[in-house]
Amino acid sequence: MSLENKLTVLLTVYNGMPYLPDTVKSVLNQNDNSSGSHVSSELKEDNSLKFNLLIINNASTDGTAEYLKQINDPRVKIIHNKVQKDRTQALNQGLELIFTEYTAIIDADDLALDGRFVNQLNFLEENQNIVLLGSNIEYIDTEGRVIGFETYPVNHKDLCSRLPLFNQFAHAACMFRTEAVKLVGGYPEDFKYAQDLALWLKLITNNYQVASLAHNYAAIRLHKAQATRSKEYQELRLLDELRLHKLMLKLPNIDANVRQFALFRVAVAAFKLGRRNQAKRAFTEAFKEKFFLFNPLFWLRLKIELKRLYKKSI
Repeated sequence: MSLENKLTVLLTVYNGMPYLPDTVKSVLNQNDNSSGSHVSSELKEDNSLKFNLLIINNASTDGTAEYLKQINDPRVKIIHNKVQKDRTQALNQGLELIFTEYTAIIDADDLALDGRFVNQLNFLEENQNIVLLGSNIEYIDTEGRVIGFETYPVNHKDLCSRLPLFNQFAHAACMFRTEAVKLVGGYPEDFKYAQDLALWLKLITNNYQVASLAHNYAAIRLHKAQATRSKEYQELRLLDELRLHKLMLKLPNIDANVRQFALFRVAVAAFKLGRRNQAKRAFTEAFKEKFFLFNPLFWLRLKIELKRLYKKSI
């Protein structure tokens, strides 16, 4: 089985320094070394892993462009935007330029860990029904030290049932079939913060199958400069969260506990946005069922959400 010319790695960046060089290095240093039970002997014998790296420089002003000009690798194609687009538009811009069977995502401050591409490619080649594939992740600090881990379910049913709790696919750990994502319209451009989760929902609601690998194949960097942590994104995040949780309530086979917590998240997001009537309706719906009274996990989640709500209000 040859994996030649099947994969493009998409990286969008706005002011990616100083972490961007490590991110690019982690991608270009990927090789045919594979690990895990999902690696076939056929692949081990065929050292033909080849891929392209497409970088969309989204009008950076911090030295990103200067760094990118120094890259001398035939696998790398760089597009420099003169005018900044929002993140979703930049992702779709890159997607339009990709014609390989598979697309892998890497974010500008994260790392692709050893064996990621070859293992994900091999899994998708052997499981033609799977369109979106994630993996477990590590969390790293600004110095690259591992400070935590995140594990996810591996099969479609369990991944979908837990989506209303939180995103089960770290964006920088995902690989998908390019054609399927284009068929559903790419990243939904009306979502400015949670465009990745919005895309996963589009795939699932269009009856595409998803999966995840039980191995850490991406390192997600946590730092104060992240766009997802800046104050200007908070209202966009809440608006996206409110709409996404309302959509997720329509997913099939949602556990009653999960559905109740999703309703609670809708209520909290609506309350933070000042939509008191909508928040009241969601709270009322969430507390119709009585089983939460005996569910310690629900009360733990409630405590966490109330702490977040309190911090947001002061």
